Amino acid sequence: MALVLLKEEKYFKNLIKEIKKLKNDSERYLKLKGFNIIKSNTNNIIIRFFSINEANKFYSFLLKNGVIVNQGDGISTTGLDKSWIRLSCGTKEQMNQLREIIDRF
Repeated sequence: MALVLLKEEKYFKNLIKEIKKLKNDSERYLKLKGFNIIKSNTNNIIIRFFSINEANKFYSFLLKNGVIVNQGDGISTTGLDKSWIRLSCGTKEQMNQLREIIDRF
């Protein structure tokens, strides 16, 4: 049983490492695109826009392209106004698709 647990521990450590890399790579990409990224220790990427109108445009664009994100003062963004967008870090394929979509924004 101990060997199985050790094997699972290695799996989860590797998974966490992979998610952190995906998140960091995505944050770097977004910063290069001019987005204001707020650093966090979660698997979420938090973007602060200079106005609610800018955030609304980005939010609407993502939704029209099949990307679901949270915009300010929702369940996972409590206390943030509508100028904040929060998106979860997905798989490598999902994050690559997100980049392709954002490139068209």
